[in-house]
Amino acid sequence: GGGSGGGGKAAGSGSTSSDVFATAAAVTTDTSCMTAPTYVNAVLQATRCKVKKLHESHPHRPIVLLGWSVSALLACEIAQTEKIACVVCLGLPTYGLDGPVESCTSLEGVKCPVFFVVGAHSRMSSVVAVQ
Repeated sequence: GGGSGGGGKAAGSGSTSSDVFATAAAVTTDTSCMTAPTYVNAVLQATRCKVKKLHESHPHRPIVLLGWSVSALLACEIAQTEKIACVVCLGLPTYGLDGPVESCTSLEGVKCPVFFVVGAHSRMSSVVAVQ
């Protein structure tokens, strides 16, 4: 989703290769009239743009994408085409409006490690379905 691009340095003194910069990709157009697919495409485009800018400004730093629920799917989608070190999925949805999701095309072309975090009592995903 939204949010402004910005950064906060992790705790620690000085600048090291392990500094963490929290950042968000912002959709800069009016979202009130967007359909869901249009909004998803805008989020994907904004995030890809942010990833490219981060690679330009910090070429030797790894980029890790973290997404919760549907954002986890979007992070995996981006990892198919961009240079990403790792994706962390907090609750990958395996159940949709029409019941269980048969397959997840967002994961098919991901070339980086993907770490899944699924709660034992999650209603949107299950450990068995994610495996």
